[in-house]
Amino acid sequence: MAENTSSRLKRALTENSKYLVAVAVFSFALNILALTPLFYMMNVYDKAVASGSYTTLAALAIIALFLYSVMAGLEWVRAIVFQKIAAQLDREVGSRIYQICFDAESGRIDAARVGAQPLADLQGLRQFIASPSASVLFDLPWIPLFLLLMVMFHPTLAIVAVICMLILLLVALANQRLSTAKHAEVSDKSRGISQQVQSHLRNAEVATALGMSDRLQGRWRAQQEHLLGLQEATTFVASGFSSTIKTLTMVMQSAAITTGAALVLSQEISPGVMIAAALLLGRSLSPMQTAVSSWRTIVEAADQYRRLNDLLEAFPEATARMSLPALVGRISMNDLVACIPGTNHQVVRRVSLSFEPGTITMLTGPSGSGKSSLIKVILGLWPALQGKVRIDNADAFLFNREELGDQIGYLPQGIELFDGSVSENIVRFGDPDPQLTVQAAKDAGVHDMILTLRDGYDTTLGIKGVNLSPGQRQRLALARALYGRPKIIVLDEPNSNLDEAGERALNLALESMRAMGSTVVLVSHRQSALRIVDKLVVMESGVVKIAGNKEDVLQKVRAQREARATPPVKVVATGSSGET
Repeated sequence: MAENTSSRLKRALTENSKYLVAVAVFSFALNILALTPLFYMMNVYDKAVASGSYTTLAALAIIALFLYSVMAGLEWVRAIVFQKIAAQLDREVGSRIYQICFDAESGRIDAARVGAQPLADLQGLRQFIASPSASVLFDLPWIPLFLLLMVMFHPTLAIVAVICMLILLLVALANQRLSTAKHAEVSDKSRGISQQVQSHLRNAEVATALGMSDRLQGRWRAQQEHLLGLQEATTFVASGFSSTIKTLTMVMQSAAITTGAALVLSQEISPGVMIAAALLLGRSLSPMQTAVSSWRTIVEAADQYRRLNDLLEAFPEATARMSLPALVGRISMNDLVACIPGTNHQVVRRVSLSFEPGTITMLTGPSGSGKSSLIKVILGLWPALQGKVRIDNADAFLFNREELGDQIGYLPQGIELFDGSVSENIVRFGDPDPQLTVQAAKDAGVHDMILTLRDGYDTTLGIKGVNLSPGQRQRLALARALYGRPKIIVLDEPNSNLDEAGERALNLALESMRAMGSTVVLVSHRQSALRIVDKLVVMESGVVKIAGNKEDVLQKVRAQREARATPPVKVVATGSSGET
């Protein structure tokens, strides 16, 4: 059974009851202490000023200063508690969300169901919890306490406060209705433009060579102008609400003073109570004003929580599986059908093959024939729609990826080296073993090249590292695939960027892997690779056309070519004389 991972998200926010209780207690104390200015003002007016006592004034000032200090300390501690809750949220679900994103990019799960940016949602939710916007949610429940005090001062003051709060609530609802959709559109558009720009920058060399840079910039400029228009419209609405809220705040303060003054004139309250009532109204409205100002942030946080919860429910974490013994390397499949994840387009159809340890099998065929798709299914990167790929009789898709990955060497068509040193890339960012690292580099024929780099095996690659040629990158990626001399080696066009010397090194490495009993699956179009191949598989349109021992397959291919090249003999009867 899979673990109910959605509960993990809830546990991160609710299971730490001691933190939540602390936040509630601190919020109660802070809201009580927030009444300090009110009682200070009342006592200064009604006692110190009325009696003309400097001693009373000094005592009141010392008490107020002490309470303000306690209030500041509690505010600081509450912020720390919120930060702990946010950190716990990240520790509880961050790794799982990261793995889901990884699986979506690798094709193991449908990327369309994962959404645009789960990790950004997690970061946004974590930042919200650690921000003042979250604390206001714990201040709102204490508004009735302030209203009760207003009633004790005078019921009319409480009525004015309730009216002010209803007005602010209506403003908040209007703000949400008119602004939320616009902000979401701006965010989506901005994210799309950013992704497009990154794509342009990655391909800047090609764009410059083909004279496309001005046209790409024109496309970016047009979309940027559209974004600026959306931002202007959104800012127009948001600024209007912000100005309205500021104006309403001053109007409401004045309304409280006016009401209090009228009650003083009618001798129903004292001048001290009038001033205190104005301060109390300000304190009552403060959480609502903060909530209205932070409305978009609160709504976004709620949406982020919902999306993360839905994501974790859709992709629960599998129960830990028992470790399997070291691989022998036998691969088999029967009536295998597979689609590109997220589509219904079948790229592998009714494939039945087996690969034995100690053999090199070459997949060949025209572009788009399904070779690369097949090896992704073999490696368990893509799920099978029908049939199963079995590695040593176990379903390849259900293997523990970390355990399986250490016993597999994979070289994809698109070569990617990660930010880090040469040695870190070769050892797959695991615990380094210098002997195995050098061995893998020598197997790939890249050891001497590495030694010519600035810092040898410690040379930094990636954004801030050295630039390597495509051939050098491919040979380093091959060393990574051969690290530890894995039992299964799958190489997709490994010689596409290699020169003659590099191809000889590749062939020697694969022959040594075969001699050690590894199962090697090779995708290639080059005839030079045929020399070391044991078995040959010819694919077309996702279907295996011919498969078997190399010599048998080559003989069949030659026979088919000769049959297509020899025109059929046509016999035409011309008459009764027998001439043809």
